[in-house]
Amino acid sequence: MELTCKHFKGDRPCRPYWDSELYKQKDFKCSKSCKCYTPMEERILLIKLDAMGDVIRTTPLAEGIKKRYINSQLTWLVAESGYPFIKNNPFVDRVFIYNQENIQGLLCEDFDLLINLDKAKKATSLANKIKSKEKRGYLLSPYGTPFPANEGAKYLYDIALDNWGKKTNNKKSFQEMIFEVAKIQYKNEEYSLKLENENLEFARKFKQRNKIIENIPIVGINTGCGPVYPYKKWHKEGVIELIKELNKQNIQVMLFGGPDEIELNKELKTKVKNKIIDAGCNNTIMNFAALMNICNLIFTGDTVALHIAIALKKPVIAVFGPTPSQEIKLHIGKKLIGKVSCLNCYNQFPCIMDEAGKPNCMQTITLNEVLGAIKEYLPK
Repeated sequence: MELTCKHFKGDRPCRPYWDSELYKQKDFKCSKSCKCYTPMEERILLIKLDAMGDVIRTTPLAEGIKKRYINSQLTWLVAESGYPFIKNNPFVDRVFIYNQENIQGLLCEDFDLLINLDKAKKATSLANKIKSKEKRGYLLSPYGTPFPANEGAKYLYDIALDNWGKKTNNKKSFQEMIFEVAKIQYKNEEYSLKLENENLEFARKFKQRNKIIENIPIVGINTGCGPVYPYKKWHKEGVIELIKELNKQNIQVMLFGGPDEIELNKELKTKVKNKIIDAGCNNTIMNFAALMNICNLIFTGDTVALHIAIALKKPVIAVFGPTPSQEIKLHIGKKLIGKVSCLNCYNQFPCIMDEAGKPNCMQTITLNEVLGAIKEYLPK
């Protein structure tokens, strides 16, 4: 058994076996003399389970790892929700979904380097148990709390404990910080996201069905952000006025959301009474991405749609309130930030602005600011 080859599976022929027509050889045997033999020097395990937006914005690290460890075998352990973003990543050799079967398998393997970016117990406890010569990122303490396993992980660990101090004053992007955790030099590696043919075909049929006009610009408006951080999305009244103004300017509007936005988007369409291209709220995540790819510009809060748009290299106008804007690096576009003193609260308590009867962070971002930013970055 040639376990040192990155392609070797042990229970079935490898992909190069079929692609290079090795199967035509009589009595083929895996060996170092095989023309497709690719030795691996380091076996590396990257643990980044969720959330989906965080998984996408971690993809630059896979490229960074491969630049640093050229002949390594990189395995990524990810939650099922994030799997579609990783399964076709050219820098990842193996992708395992977080489930009992795969966990049991990993516990039997030996790695040279383990990098765990998650602080949740399901990740840190597993990182404790998996055998690796070196571990970077986060492990679980005897007291049941996460702690940094290496010096590079300490900065990101410390700012997470001080939202209005260290986190607010932090100037580093998320990518800069996770590269420090991994002890790898950051060279402006970009997001990686590949749409499959079935997703592109879904988008093509959607365009045809909705009679989308090719030579008129399309602005995608994402209304969702999930129920945990409701102030990550712009307020409903602003979205209504924005759609009306864009329609006046002969700009097509495509409305995006997830299952939590079904009623909201239905209400928006009723109140606006203008032509809206409804992307629907029950798409698979990759079909959601394929529909975003149709748009010329995306307007969104700090949510998975933002990271998909960045990965697709779309111009983005992003609104920020309870989460740190400085951690996000746009490909092209503009960040609009709430004008309040209590940013980076992460909705951990009732909004003090609402309780005082004052505009909350998102309400301080005006319609004119949004329209001005869209006009500035919408491709002519």
